[in-house]
Amino acid sequence: MTWTFEPQLERASTIPARYYTDSAVLDEENRSIFARTWQLAGRADQVAEPGQFFTTKVAGEPLLIVRGNDGVVRAMSNVCRHRAGPVARGEGKRPVLQCGYHGWTYGLDGRLLKTPEFDGVAGFERESCALPQFRVETWLGLIFVNTEMAQGHEALPVHILLAGAVIFGGGVALSVVSKASSVRLWGARCPKCGHSVKRGHIYCEDHFQQAIDQARERLRTR
Repeated sequence: MTWTFEPQLERASTIPARYYTDSAVLDEENRSIFARTWQLAGRADQVAEPGQFFTTKVAGEPLLIVRGNDGVVRAMSNVCRHRAGPVARGEGKRPVLQCGYHGWTYGLDGRLLKTPEFDGVAGFERESCALPQFRVETWLGLIFVNTEMAQGHEALPVHILLAGAVIFGGGVALSVVSKASSVRLWGARCPKCGHSVKRGHIYCEDHFQQAIDQARERLRTR
């Protein structure tokens, strides 16, 4: 990717046509953008009950979204730790998750439970073979996943990044999504009462949930 962005509009040009079809460009976008930011994975009602799951991909990463018996929604790698087969396919409801290749079986929390015909293997530690997990959040009935696992990187919560986009129809000024970034949303005061707000927030604590409820009602009645 060698094309140089020209910030002066009178000298600007469109990106090369190959950027729309070149697989190398897509790979770079997955690594640099989609794998490092919140991406929509599915709906919360797909995993409304313990044991319900669905599979998807984010930035090329096969994911398994499942609600555990503890009620927690998890986003896990859908790649078996044995021979890299899929742990689940499509969507459904199961008490455990089993790879169809050699029958390795995982709990709904990602722990490895059973390894058929694997007894006696020297140095094998079942506890170290749990399915890797990624950050997942639910907001307004939607499930978002961030696959970034780099040390020191922590994306801002989804409700902070997206609440303003719903409430104000997209009129939000954000500068980057990392924890260390300076984030400015309209101003430093709540638009309802004028009180100061926390960094990254649109409203004060008293009016934040009220604004979310109003936004949710607008979406419901559309």
